[in-house]
Amino acid sequence: VSIHQILTFSPSVVVFQEYEVGSKCETWVTITNSSLKGRRIVVSAPKSSRFGIKQIKYPHDTAHVAPGMSCQVLLTFVADSLKPIEDAV
Repeated sequence: VSIHQILTFSPSVVVFQEYEVGSKCETWVTITNSSLKGRRIVVSAPKSSRFGIKQIKYPHDTAHVAPGMSCQVLLTFVADSLKPIEDAV
């Protein structure tokens, strides 16, 4: 079973544009449980130190997300140069 059959990401790709070196950019990503059973959703930090996870909002106080429900992840990016950088969560 593919992760994309269990979870849906919106947006599926995040692109930070028009940033300045040293500035902090943030955006929310919604992760929806698309499966037929409850799932524990744990988000790993990005590998690059330029990206981070500032906050995760679950529908309840736990990481358990019921079918059809979503959690939200606040991603951050701080540029140390203007060259393109890629990472994954």
